[in-house]
Amino acid sequence: MLCLASEALPLLDALEEEGEEYRRVRVRVETEEGPLEAWAYLYLGGLEGALPLPQGVWKGGE
Repeated sequence: MLCLASEALPLLDALEEEGEEYRRVRVRVETEEGPLEAWAYLYLGGLEGALPLPQGVWKGGE
């Protein structure tokens, strides 16, 4: 299991513009080793005009 150093969170928050463009929240995820809690960023903007991703997967440049 990969653990993120606590010093990394402020850097990621700045990158994701936490509180402005995204909000960081704890989510429960299922892994092969069982469930665990993780951080996720929720987009705070509108989704009008956004296109859905086929099967939820984005392949950059394609």
